[in-house]
Amino acid sequence: MKVSVIIPFNKDRGFLKDAIRSVDNQSHEDIEMIIEKGNGTLGMNVNNGLQRASGEFIKILAEDDLLTNNSIADLSNGIGEYDFITANAFNFKHIAFDSPTDFKEIHVGGIKTLEQMISRNCIHGGTVLYRKSSFEKFGYMDEGLVTGEEYDLHLKWMSKGARQAYVNSEVYLYRLWKGSKSQGKIEHSSRKQYLEMIKDRYR
Repeated sequence: MKVSVIIPFNKDRGFLKDAIRSVDNQSHEDIEMIIEKGNGTLGMNVNNGLQRASGEFIKILAEDDLLTNNSIADLSNGIGEYDFITANAFNFKHIAFDSPTDFKEIHVGGIKTLEQMISRNCIHGGTVLYRKSSFEKFGYMDEGLVTGEEYDLHLKWMSKGARQAYVNSEVYLYRLWKGSKSQGKIEHSSRKQYLEMIKDRYR
């Protein structure tokens, strides 16, 4: 079962080598890593990476985040015939690669309905493993968005009947630091308005 891990980014902010290392440390052996550097939006970089991917399944990893060592194995073992699978994530502060004692809160996922997702984005995008063929069926990432890209993708897939699975495992490490998209760059009020615009597409 081959998995293509796409690392999309515009600029290495000092964490890319750690992201790559976390892919190299996976217990799952059949992995293709695609480093997709571009000057466009996240959607553009992800979609370009998808065109290069040869794996049956797709994992997206932000260049400032990390995968747990069991991430690909647990997700690929659980996806079965489903279109995508979600799991749990740790949030952690801006720390060194080998400092697990500084892990903070955990985001616990689960099977979600479209209505639940429109009410609140309750799927941690970093935990998702996608079936590559399902992008052709349900749609690619919107290249015009500047935030909420994975949220929009999940709503789009779910509105078209994509089947989801869940595994109760911690598969993703989300770095909390001032340079991350959720911690800055876009004002909170503007982000909220943007997410409301995304929700309106699927209400």
